[in-house]
Amino acid sequence: MRISKFFLKCWIFTLVVEVLNVTVCFRVLLRMRMLYYIKQEIIAGFSQKIDDNVSASELPICPPGLIVDTGPVEWWDREADGSLLIGTYKHGYERYNIMRQDSALCFLTRCGPPDGSAVLAEISPEV
Repeated sequence: MRISKFFLKCWIFTLVVEVLNVTVCFRVLLRMRMLYYIKQEIIAGFSQKIDDNVSASELPICPPGLIVDTGPVEWWDREADGSLLIGTYKHGYERYNIMRQDSALCFLTRCGPPDGSAVLAEISPEV
C-alpha cells in the first residue's frame, strides 16, 4: 500500500509541475505577443527615432483609447501612456525602474529617479 501512495504522490507532483510549466510558457508567449503588437501596430515607423533617443512627447504615438478617463495616478495622461509603450518597446516588459531613468520618457520628470537598488534588482537576472 505504501508503494502505491508513493507513486500516486509522484504522479500528482509531476502533474502539478507540468501545469506550472504550461502556465509559465503561456505567460511568456503572451508577453511575446504583446511586445510584437507594440512594435508592429503602435511603434511602427518610429523605431529609429526611439533608438535615437527622441523624446516621447515629440513622437505622435497614439496609444489605444482608455475606457476609463483616469489613469493609475493623478498626473497620468496620454503622454504617460505613450511613454509606457515606448519604454516597454525600448527596455522590456515590466522594467519600470529602468523606464523611470530614461530621460526620453516623461517618468523621470514626473516621478524622479528610482532607487539604485531597485534598478539593480531589475537588471539582475532572476534566480
